[in-house]
Amino acid sequence: MTRVLLVGLVCLILVAPEPLRPPDLPKPGGFSLAAGERTLLWQMETTKGWFNTVYAGDTLIVAEEGRFAGRDAHTGTERWNLDVSAVKGYHGPVDRWMVSGDHVVAVTPNAHDEKMARGDTLLSFSASTGKLKWSLASDRPGTTRYFNWLGGGVIHLPGPGELWKLDAEDGQRRWVRPVPFGCQGVSGQADAWVVGLLVECDGRTWLRAQDARNGDLLWEHEVFPDGQPLVHVTGAVVSVQSPGSITVHDLDGRLLYEHEGQGTCECELAATASGILVTRYDTAAIDVVSEAVDRQTGRLTRMEFLSNLHVLDERIYAAREMQGDLHGREVVIVDPTTGALTPVTTYPRYATLTGISRHGLLMQPRESELPILATYATTPPATVEPTLDICSLLPEKVFAAQFPKGGHRRLARPTACDWIGSPQLAVSLLWAGRTDVETEVALYDILFTTFLQYQPEKALTTPMPGVRLFVTEADVAVVMTNRKIIRLAGAGSLRVTRLLALEIAKRLQGTA
Repeated sequence: MTRVLLVGLVCLILVAPEPLRPPDLPKPGGFSLAAGERTLLWQMETTKGWFNTVYAGDTLIVAEEGRFAGRDAHTGTERWNLDVSAVKGYHGPVDRWMVSGDHVVAVTPNAHDEKMARGDTLLSFSASTGKLKWSLASDRPGTTRYFNWLGGGVIHLPGPGELWKLDAEDGQRRWVRPVPFGCQGVSGQADAWVVGLLVECDGRTWLRAQDARNGDLLWEHEVFPDGQPLVHVTGAVVSVQSPGSITVHDLDGRLLYEHEGQGTCECELAATASGILVTRYDTAAIDVVSEAVDRQTGRLTRMEFLSNLHVLDERIYAAREMQGDLHGREVVIVDPTTGALTPVTTYPRYATLTGISRHGLLMQPRESELPILATYATTPPATVEPTLDICSLLPEKVFAAQFPKGGHRRLARPTACDWIGSPQLAVSLLWAGRTDVETEVALYDILFTTFLQYQPEKALTTPMPGVRLFVTEADVAVVMTNRKIIRLAGAGSLRVTRLLALEIAKRLQGTA
């Protein structure tokens, strides 16, 4: 339901610059994160309980209210500190920011207090030194969404009627373009090639693409978003996202993807030269799905739910739920032309993936009063651990002793094993940890999220050295030892459940 606007504005064209062409983005084939184990490089505790991060080369910039800090992305060592709490009009925390080269441009949201309504503030500072270059305080609240960073300057919508390009070095205006008469700008974003601007005109909404070099109109399409739509420009595509829909166009205006639905979209979009990946809510499936589109052929591939989408060196990284009963997530590389997934590493479900860089994974490894920020490298394992045979944890003689009339037969599943008979048992691997601490936190998370145990420590016992055991009245056991967590269900009584859980623990320890 996208229509091209044929009646438009009269444009005065003098000497036209080179036609805007989609950028020659590099193709995959260079750097990619190594597949393997996670190794902690460094971690820090945030000081304010809130933070935001962005990478600028080998510098990780962390924003906490009125403070920005530049850290070595590999070691975590602080390189510089910028306090902007005294900047006129500033009110943290940062709402939106972008990096290009050594330039960082950040915006802070408007704030309302009893005395006055503050406008929004743009900040520009150096990524390598943290030196503040300039700031611009708007006297009009609500404009934080309406700017973005591009290679040589900043696109800013100071009000509903004008679009500015500001010089990245000094903040001075380089060009000004009016919003079409009778319309008002409601959202915008830009990169080094194109400005995407959403305007409302007499109850109709138009997506406009303008040349970032001079503001000239390239194309415009009528779109039909709902709620409060936002424009995103990334990976040489222009998209409009709203609570129930998403529309994605190529730089030349060609429609790449469109979805209109109901409910909350909570969409994610990642784009490379070869294709795009969209995660959205599907009202028909009543579930969140992901779809990949080949930019050359237009071929669409429906995929499993992928989240935490990131683009690094023309590769799309995402996270998915681990297969079977495993209580964790897996980082994968996504080929948007085919939908193929290449595993990289795994991490606990309780952790949050915040960013990806050449130095590794930026994560919040666990919940705490003040969030922890950590960077993990991924490296191939020194030795490959043999695959755990779940069925071998309870051999035939165990059933002969406990269920002499059961007549059980084993049915192996990925990371699990079922014993079909009377009663029917199921044993599954929930987690294979990297460290003792990580495995213990994963155990607490499993008990909290699966069994609603708000005080997991009180529900756990230590029946033998190095073993933690949890047994429910419904004859379900969770046992942890040797950095592995196993679930057992269906034994038929608390006594047998506990006995079998200890048998599993002994075999995991190699003492049976």
